Amino acid sequence: MKKSNIENGVDRISELPDPILHSILSRLDSTEEVVRNSVLSTRWKYLWTSIPSINLMSGPKPFGENRFKEFVYWVLANRTQGLDSFSLRCSNHYDMQTIGRWIHLVVMRKVKKLTLSLGCGVNDEAIVLPRCLVDCDTLEELLLAVYLLSRFFEYEKFHGSKTLKVLRLHNVELLDNDLVQQFLTNCPLLEDLSFIDCLTYNLDSLVISCPNLKTLRIYNKGLDYDSVIKRKKYEEEKLCERLTLICPKLVSLWYEGHMANHFAFDVKSLKKAMIELEDVDE
Repeated sequence: MKKSNIENGVDRISELPDPILHSILSRLDSTEEVVRNSVLSTRWKYLWTSIPSINLMSGPKPFGENRFKEFVYWVLANRTQGLDSFSLRCSNHYDMQTIGRWIHLVVMRKVKKLTLSLGCGVNDEAIVLPRCLVDCDTLEELLLAVYLLSRFFEYEKFHGSKTLKVLRLHNVELLDNDLVQQFLTNCPLLEDLSFIDCLTYNLDSLVISCPNLKTLRIYNKGLDYDSVIKRKKYEEEKLCERLTLICPKLVSLWYEGHMANHFAFDVKSLKKAMIELEDVDE
């Protein structure tokens, strides 16, 4: 991008309304790029602090481990308005205590959509989301993805949300049916639920009981069960024995792959279903 043309002392970009400038800046790949491009116009210098979305990505460039930490805190400290969306993608250099502090600052800014893409973690620690998410009265959408290796999702502190409408879990291990069910019960407004490449080993059954759920996606075709079994050293090479759906308002169901051996569905309002089973031994 080139600096804006200034004709007769008038900065044409600075004349644009804030919503248009917000839209332009929001199309950049990351918040780091937004901050860097704030020099293009006099009004852009601080305008980035009121953009309704933040997208942070760690990596070898341009940040080192400590510099990225400092940048995250600096960005959140300079926020002047609430947040519609916060997206964080970071490697395994950051423990859950550090990430929890960042989430707490985001909750204070009334976040509506929270996207977390995490690495394999420090010493394979579990994913422990902070208690403040339970009390966040603005959170509507939560996307939690783990790349490289799967990780456990610990429900002890974050055990549900009264305002959550969309939940998407990617490459997360589900270890306890009772805790999963308790979590879903504590999300009474949940309408859209996705389990993408989520492991259900060590579960005798998985019950998804959501009174207001309208869309359910289960996709496990991307899992390499052989490598997972070897890495996690499971004693028995088996799937979850039974998957039970109790969702009276469910309209759309997508099920692809392999999550359980047997199924029981109570879905009276179902209008669209796509089910494609896959044999683990194939």
